[in-house]
Amino acid sequence: MDKGVLITGASDRIGKTLALFFARKGYNVAVHYATSLAKAQKTQQEILKTGARCELFQADFRNEKEVAALIGKVNSKFKINCLINNASDFYPNKFTDAGTEHLMHFFDINFKAAYVLTKEFAKTTKTGSLVINILDTNICKNTSAHFDYLLSKKFLEAFTKQAAFH
Repeated sequence: MDKGVLITGASDRIGKTLALFFARKGYNVAVHYATSLAKAQKTQQEILKTGARCELFQADFRNEKEVAALIGKVNSKFKINCLINNASDFYPNKFTDAGTEHLMHFFDINFKAAYVLTKEFAKTTKTGSLVINILDTNICKNTSAHFDYLLSKKFLEAFTKQAAFH
């Protein structure tokens, strides 16, 4: 196989579904996880049953050095020509919450990690490569129940649009 995909947050939910889809399409699959090793291993076993190759990669997206190193680690196992920035964290918080702790948490995981990974990926790939950023339909709304989460996803939407021109 000469096609490879890195899917962040691929141990569960949407990421797992995407990983299995790409495996069935003949891709080598790099499954990123943060803390869910057992779930990542289960996903890996399901992918291996499709006949695809699958490697697991742990990285804490609050740590920029771990994020920046991830593309190189994956490419040392197999070449990737598709990056899916799916990983995110989600919990309610409000505009009236004090401080920036929630904002920085969501910003690091939901936006900055995708930003860094996309730029690192672009350095190592050629024409025909694909980046998919998973957003949230609620970014079209301006609610305060998940204020900082939605703000981080709105940053990712703007980045996605701007990066498409480069």
